[in-house]
Amino acid sequence: MARGRAAGGRQRWTPTRTSVFLDRIAAGQDAAAAAEAAAVDVTQAYRRLRDDDGFARGWRAATEAARLLVETQMIAAILHGDGGFDRDAAMRLVLAGRRAPAGDAAPAVATREETDALILDRLAKVAGRSRQGDAA
Repeated sequence: MARGRAAGGRQRWTPTRTSVFLDRIAAGQDAAAAAEAAAVDVTQAYRRLRDDDGFARGWRAATEAARLLVETQMIAAILHGDGGFDRDAAMRLVLAGRRAPAGDAAPAVATREETDALILDRLAKVAGRSRQGDAA
């Protein structure tokens, strides 16, 4: 049997493959791209997500890291006027981290106005903390 392969030709999860997969998720890649980079089949990743609580926690943490990264990049793009930022893709990732209320089958999708208001509110909070630090 080839090294690193399980019965049936599937790739075994090693600590290195797990790390590569979760690093790619944290960088904002989807599961298919992360699985390809880790040299495993994406169906194995979803199976492991379902069956391995530790892996599931790692995946959730990596997804949250990606969401925060994109949120930070989005704020920087707004502040610096970066017209090349893919706002729609960023919002899908940010909103993917939010769960719909119980009984609500459709995911919530923010409008451009709601998104702008949220970002401006967060920027105002950051500016307020900065002013408090300057006064101290």
